[in-house]
Amino acid sequence: MFALVSDITRYPEFLPWCKHVTVSSRNDSEVIATITMSRAGLEKSFTTTNIVKPNESIDMRLLEGPFNHLQGHWDFQALGEEGSKISLTMAFEIKNPVLRLSLEPVFTKILNTLVDAFVKRANELHGTS
Repeated sequence: MFALVSDITRYPEFLPWCKHVTVSSRNDSEVIATITMSRAGLEKSFTTTNIVKPNESIDMRLLEGPFNHLQGHWDFQALGEEGSKISLTMAFEIKNPVLRLSLEPVFTKILNTLVDAFVKRANELHGTS
């Protein structure tokens, strides 16, 4: 699951709201990427720095975008050879009060279905156990 979540450039293939991804910097411990999301007639981009601990965690922090703050943490725990447990915690606040009215429900829905989208993708690629 870690490989799937950390492969940001493939998000547009299976996340319907993800229109485009640009990785501007990548090394073994950090990825800086811009994601353009499009949903319900809204299109917004945001850039995050992602601190990577392979097969353990990914910590996200906003660099630029329509948020006052955006922070997230993916946690990965191996469950033997056949699977893993993943969890995601996110906190965000949208800058513009008018944009907040339209974007917050959309972004909240995306976040509430994000883990399920990755599980579905893993099942499509690797089958269910």
